[in-house]
Amino acid sequence: MDIEDRWREAIMGALSSLSSRQFSLLIHSLASDSLLKHQRLCFLLTSPLHFSQTLQYIESLSLHQKTMLLARLLLRSLHKITQFFEKSKTSSGVGIAGLRDLDAGLLLLALCEVSDTNHKNWHQRIMDHVLTNLLSLSGLGASGWAVLGPYIDMAIKCRRFVIAVTGQCNGVAEKAAASAMAVVSLPSVECGGVGKECVICKEGLEGGKGVCELPCGHVFHWLCVLPWLRKANTCPYCRFELPTDDVFCEIERVWRVVIERSRWGLCGDYCC
Repeated sequence: MDIEDRWREAIMGALSSLSSRQFSLLIHSLASDSLLKHQRLCFLLTSPLHFSQTLQYIESLSLHQKTMLLARLLLRSLHKITQFFEKSKTSSGVGIAGLRDLDAGLLLLALCEVSDTNHKNWHQRIMDHVLTNLLSLSGLGASGWAVLGPYIDMAIKCRRFVIAVTGQCNGVAEKAAASAMAVVSLPSVECGGVGKECVICKEGLEGGKGVCELPCGHVFHWLCVLPWLRKANTCPYCRFELPTDDVFCEIERVWRVVIERSRWGLCGDYCC
């Protein structure tokens, strides 16, 4: 079994842990998002002006900017398929910002998939590619797995893309700060228990004021945990990971959530 088959098994294992209601809600969410992406691609392909403007925008981007655009688009799909796996109810601040970036990302991904160096054939090749995908999906019927398939494929591409860009099979080594959105959403809590202490400053949490709770359930003084989360997106006690605004670190974090939710294997089984 090759590495991509193992990644696919990890995703399927994680999906199998969802309740029937969660699975139904996930399929509905993915179907709506898939419809949006197909509508944007069809609009691009049927509007020569919009296609030309979007292509010019892509060509104006540097290689790094194109890389980040693709990474954000792939992360967007990864977040969609893993939305019920997270303890944290907030996502990172990285993502596709508006329809212009969504259109540009979808067109850039389509250009990569058709791999045509002949500029004159780009429009027709992409049109054929999109129609082929739509016909393939229609042949699968309206089942949940027909909706899931493209998102599972995108999740695999997402993992493969990180390895290609970073050259690291076992994850991005750098630490990343917690997402500002994740930090702002942390709740203040009252901690009335005697003997509880903040593991950062080692002082008691009695009194209940100035205390926040992370999604993992551990509590800390706000003044202690904020400087920590500006440097690392992990819980100081259990290393639970909060979302981060670093797109590649966020992709790796979400993949670790997938592997944790899958029903078999250790993390090492899914590493290169």
